[in-house]
Amino acid sequence: VQIIEAGPNTLAGFPEKIVKLVASRLKKLGVEIIAGKKIVEAKKNVVVLDNNQKINFDVLIWAGGVKAPSVFAGASLKLEGGGRILVEKGMVCVPEDPHLRLGLRIYSIGDSVCFYNPTTNRQIPGVARAAISQADVAAHNVIADIVRETNGSDMSYKTYRPWDYPYIIPVGGKWAVAKVGPLIISGFSGWILKGLVEFNYLLSIMPFWRAVKT
Repeated sequence: VQIIEAGPNTLAGFPEKIVKLVASRLKKLGVEIIAGKKIVEAKKNVVVLDNNQKINFDVLIWAGGVKAPSVFAGASLKLEGGGRILVEKGMVCVPEDPHLRLGLRIYSIGDSVCFYNPTTNRQIPGVARAAISQADVAAHNVIADIVRETNGSDMSYKTYRPWDYPYIIPVGGKWAVAKVGPLIISGFSGWILKGLVEFNYLLSIMPFWRAVKT
């Protein structure tokens, strides 16, 4: 198994320690990582890289990443990060032209938006926890807009404050790496934590004993 990655590593945007742990685990599993190379051509059972290197394959799995819907391109909104809409701290879309007035404010959340963490100046990852927090802010601010438009009351707006969202990356067998705040757990312990998180989710949608059996 070979992973060909155009970027410098297979986990762009993740902390260096996480990247090294995952790379080490993949190497132990016999997976070869070819980083910093692009596939420029795919023929029958062979791909060609941008350095003219040819790699034979039996099965090719293409993962092209995440791209926002093309409909945003004609919406007069400022786009960044793969065509996603740039939003301000209240989840309000930023107009393409700063002098353009969009009328009522337009809100966007989740994978469709590009939001920069003011502390790290890095884009917020497209994870469910971020989208849920953004939805709470956007919903409150939409109501605030309606209240202001209908009776002129000065209802305050909410601000989205991103945080270091926890995540777990399983990497083959009973092994995973998890990051919760500053704490990084890897190996079998990470896999156990992954199971507990999944079990907690199952408890939210089904009875206890059914969750245990599942």
